[in-house]
Amino acid sequence: MLTYQYFNILNNIGNGMAIKTKTSLEILDFYFDLKQTTNGGGVEDWLYSNEVISPYIVNVDNDLTVVSDALQSSSTVVRVRLSSGVIGKSYSLNLIGSTNQFRVFDFTINVKIIGNRFINA
Repeated sequence: MLTYQYFNILNNIGNGMAIKTKTSLEILDFYFDLKQTTNGGGVEDWLYSNEVISPYIVNVDNDLTVVSDALQSSSTVVRVRLSSGVIGKSYSLNLIGSTNQFRVFDFTINVKIIGNRFINA
């Protein structure tokens, strides 16, 4: 079963590094949405009108695995699917890139690996 973790990129800009959690067994999607208002999920767009992400690089610390990454929402969102990790350890998920308007960005999500999540049935 795949679960999803959404990330508000503006929290990263305004308040330092965002912290998200996952278990070592989960495979989660993390989203860097640089056009939140336009995409319907936030209060401000980081990208200008007609600006898109191109190109980008995803970096992660050792022991955390990038299963896949992809541009979405007309090249304004980067989805990164992560797996693995060591319980109790924190990792950096870093997105570095530029736009078709020659602006450069560097955003980081801090991912902490926690023990199993229990679901009450």
